Amino acid sequence: MVALSNVRFGKRNDEVKATQAALIAVGTSIPAGTTGFFGEQTRTAYAEWQRMLGFTGSARVVLHTERGESG
Repeated sequence: MVALSNVRFGKRNDEVKATQAALIAVGTSIPAGTTGFFGEQTRTAYAEWQRMLGFTGSARVVLHTERGESG
């Protein structure tokens, strides 16, 4: 499981690395690969994944509850 509080721009950790691996697995591009650093390449891939799901692609990592609230 990934702790979303640890998946933020500028962070370097195993949760980012797991997120990068998941993004690559669904077909987004991170040229540097799974580095564990959330930089521009990861931001771009995350936004691409959001657009794949029909969202605007803001690249913001947000947890949504069943009622649609963000937290």
